[in-house]
Amino acid sequence: MSVKNTFEKLGVLIQSNRPAIITLMFLFILMSFQGAQLIEMASGTETFVSKGTQLYKDYDHLFKKNFETDSIVVMVQGNEVASEAVMKAADRLEQQMTIVPGVQSFTSPATLIKQINYKVSGRSKVPDSDREVQELLASQPSLFESLIPDKTHMMIVIKVSGSATDQQKEDILNALDTSIKEAAFPPGYSLIVTGSPALRVDINKEMTRSLGLLLGIASILMVFVLLLVFRHVRWGLLPLPVVLLGVFFTFGFMGYVGVP
Repeated sequence: MSVKNTFEKLGVLIQSNRPAIITLMFLFILMSFQGAQLIEMASGTETFVSKGTQLYKDYDHLFKKNFETDSIVVMVQGNEVASEAVMKAADRLEQQMTIVPGVQSFTSPATLIKQINYKVSGRSKVPDSDREVQELLASQPSLFESLIPDKTHMMIVIKVSGSATDQQKEDILNALDTSIKEAAFPPGYSLIVTGSPALRVDINKEMTRSLGLLLGIASILMVFVLLLVFRHVRWGLLPLPVVLLGVFFTFGFMGYVGVP
């Protein structure tokens, strides 16, 4: 049987069963749409090494769960960070973030100020005046030099478990955004959230946005090429929806089998 006869019979089969073929295609489209919703962006070791291998199990058990941590850094910018209002806002932020699942530790100048104040006065709290805050900062300058590089900048470091998933880290970042608003830093102060988890979440979001743009540009270029090369053909643009359906089916399959 020649290839030509095979395709002729296939065409006759499709022509004879058009309602069933159309219904089947719509079912595939709906299933692919549902599967595409399951696709997750991923990066890191898990994308290169299968979780079922002994190498990954050793890495996960011996290193990731016991030693690896990620840091979220919040940089506070303003006229004078060594003030009672800023330190109390940082303390409020600490109280909210330490109860978030996945957060291992929270370190800010306010954390150290409370520790020093407890040793000096027996009160684990941020003092009620700028003068007292500045005196405690001046008492041990080497302790604060990495967190307060100058009078207009302050660093807050949040340690996150290395075994936390990307979704858990995104949840922590969402909780951080809410907590920053509720901490009520003084007017005129800006806060920038950075660090490895924040960068990874931003990269995944950008990959998702870029994917849609990439598919749009590819479709436009395909239309241009098809019109240029097959301008003498009656249905010159027919391959485009066929290819797009194939891509759509592929994304649906990826979602169902868990390919990131």
